[in-house]
Amino acid sequence: MDTSIVLIGQMIRERRLKRGMTLDDLAIKSGCTPSFISQLEKSKALPSISTLYAIASVLDVPVTDFFPKMEEPSKVTRAANRESFHFEGSSIVYSPLSTKFSHGAVTAFILEHKPSSQALPTDETRSHAGEEFFYVLDGVIRFYIEGTVYDLYPGDSIYYPSTCKHRVENLNNQSVYLLSLSFPSIF
Repeated sequence: MDTSIVLIGQMIRERRLKRGMTLDDLAIKSGCTPSFISQLEKSKALPSISTLYAIASVLDVPVTDFFPKMEEPSKVTRAANRESFHFEGSSIVYSPLSTKFSHGAVTAFILEHKPSSQALPTDETRSHAGEEFFYVLDGVIRFYIEGTVYDLYPGDSIYYPSTCKHRVENLNNQSVYLLSLSFPSIF
């Protein structure tokens, strides 16, 4: 299931204009630059989830407005029935480990992180409320946390407060697979 970056850009622009906000207003309040907001609205850049979360907060809409609608909750999610989604232009494919996270405290995914060279440019290092945990299932991935670089290999994990400035990048030519847990739930 794809979520078009064009639709996300249009949604951001519509909600910004509806609230009578300028690019500068939204940029300052969300911690982005006006040029990045402009690129988002024109579908020439891709926001991270934390950036979408910040923009949604400023626009006073649930961040879930930007994500595909998931099915009703179930206690067991079978691998064969698990749906995946990604944002067009993104290097990340999200495979939820549950069908819905309504009022949940944790977001759990298997992530396929494609080579960064295959994606639109994204925002730089971000910080936001919460905590994040990643476990590398396959491949090598680079994390930037508060200016320190960590290369993680299969079986390695990293856990950090999301209030630290952070960024993830796949510098390889093949996909990396990760187990991801985020607190609080972003959906």
